[in-house]
Amino acid sequence: MNIQEIKVQKGEKIQPAWERLVRWVDKLKVVPGEGVKVRETPKGTIVTVIKDSKPYRHPFKAGVSESGASVSAGTVNGQTPYILDVVTKNWRRIDNRDDDGNKFDVEKPPPTMKLDLKNQEGGKFYISLRVKPNDAGTIKDPKTDLRIVQSPTADGLKDGAGYYPLALFYLNAAGTAVEESFQIVHHNMRYLYQARKSTEGETTGNRHLFFPV
Repeated sequence: MNIQEIKVQKGEKIQPAWERLVRWVDKLKVVPGEGVKVRETPKGTIVTVIKDSKPYRHPFKAGVSESGASVSAGTVNGQTPYILDVVTKNWRRIDNRDDDGNKFDVEKPPPTMKLDLKNQEGGKFYISLRVKPNDAGTIKDPKTDLRIVQSPTADGLKDGAGYYPLALFYLNAAGTAVEESFQIVHHNMRYLYQARKSTEGETTGNRHLFFPV
């Protein structure tokens, strides 16, 4: 509904105008984000708006909507991660460019990842970097080895890859929507892979190291 449609016309009765306003309010959905916090309570929903908030852009800035998540452009070792776009069903660079780093002839909407609210632990989940290095410890193919994923914990999926949380999201009590969000990373990242060989009588493992740059 256009906001002009809810304005009261000269000579119009109040009741029809009021009903239009109620219908318009019912259609509104408040999404937590910069300067807006939403908290559900047994007695209703509390919306806090910070009018003087001055959001700024930075690498890996994560945001969520009702069912999707997006991350602003950032790099790991100078390479751009990929995210599974819910629209195209393909892994796309988060800087909205093609695989060669060129702008599209016709600009596409930025890629958005589908959220799975059941993929959580303790009422929270993370949007994380996932790095799968090759034997030399480098990121050979970012499309398969450098991705943005959802993980239930900061440790990731424990599949041998390195995980670094970009942002933390808390669900509401019902587990049906994101209630609060906390950005963790504000910089581009440097990644190092440290292979550790086991020696007799000693238990060791590989280490994935991340540094802000």
